[in-house]
Amino acid sequence: MTQLYRTTKIPVFYFDEIEGYLSRSDRFVSVSEFIRDSIKEKLAKLQNAELEKKYFLLAKDIVFNEEIISLIHEKVLFKNNEKGFLKADKLQSIVNKSLDMNYINFISKFLVNFASIHPFNDGNKRTSWILVDVFLRLNNKKLELKAEKNKETKDEIFIWENSTSQRTIKQVRVFIENHIADYDENSEDVDIEIEKSIKENKLLLEKLSK
Repeated sequence: MTQLYRTTKIPVFYFDEIEGYLSRSDRFVSVSEFIRDSIKEKLAKLQNAELEKKYFLLAKDIVFNEEIISLIHEKVLFKNNEKGFLKADKLQSIVNKSLDMNYINFISKFLVNFASIHPFNDGNKRTSWILVDVFLRLNNKKLELKAEKNKETKDEIFIWENSTSQRTIKQVRVFIENHIADYDENSEDVDIEIEKSIKENKLLLEKLSK
């Protein structure tokens, strides 16, 4: 059975007695050491959470901007696709409308809002999902989406349904949670991660273009 601990205020007159008792057992550290280690652990968690929050904000600004969205859009289009914007002025509003400190909530909102506003003439599905995958890669995560040559997969169908506003933010969130994986090959370079994402999702992009 796992021993659970929690720190609390200890009356001064108990401290020596408790420390003496615990010091006689190999299972425990001294009270002072235990308290110090607990405080260090809590501080480390707070610092990591703060760093993660700052990095999330940084990665969000690096990826979710008109320049990168337009770059990805150009890269995922095929020769027969129609280039250009329908609503270029709406890109920032999509990002602003989707803002959430929880990154899963953020990208879920973004995918739904992007599909609803449909800012490009063509390639909206491909652009939005590659954009999200690149953002995740910069945060040491990635999307694992399944595509098959001779039939539509459940993943493809879900993306199509989201593109026609048949999916809610909650449903997209569950989908993301079920298709997210750890990614330890982060180059920290947006351009490189864009190329890697497009390459790994080549079949999916071809299927979504039809």
